[in-house]
Amino acid sequence: MEYVARAGDRWDTIAYRFLGDAKKVGILLEVNPNLNILEFEGGERIYIPELIEEKPEEVETPPWL
Repeated sequence: MEYVARAGDRWDTIAYRFLGDAKKVGILLEVNPNLNILEFEGGERIYIPELIEEKPEEVETPPWL
């Protein structure tokens, strides 16, 4: 997905808005290496990758439960 930044946007706020966690900034920086910006002026195009959530490991239930 592509997002057009608004004035005042920051990487952490974009990560929180689209990826659900401000700590996922690294993912955005990795896929947008050409944008060396801390705070956006507005109009910059940012690629937002679709994250595939890992399924939790299934634990086999013991037969007595």
